[in-house]
Amino acid sequence: MKNSNVEILNTDRFSCIVTNVKSSKRYKGVTIKEPFSNSYLYFGKIDLDKNININDILYIGINKINSDNKNFKVTLYDKNESILDWTLIYE
Repeated sequence: MKNSNVEILNTDRFSCIVTNVKSSKRYKGVTIKEPFSNSYLYFGKIDLDKNININDILYIGINKINSDNKNFKVTLYDKNESILDWTLIYE
């Protein structure tokens, strides 16, 4: 079987589903599920004034931090492409 590499562009967005929302005094914490990989990510510093509910559709963008393809910055967006929060993933 031939191994094919797919390049993810900085402008690519992937839909995800909100699975949990927790509010604190200063922020909302949101857990999302990316359906293709079946992976979960948590974003903990979303403004309280954002109207986000379980089962809402949000979007993530992925940017490589370095050239080894193992470290990424993942950004969470709303439907208007406004940045809600970001997190780092290290392998």
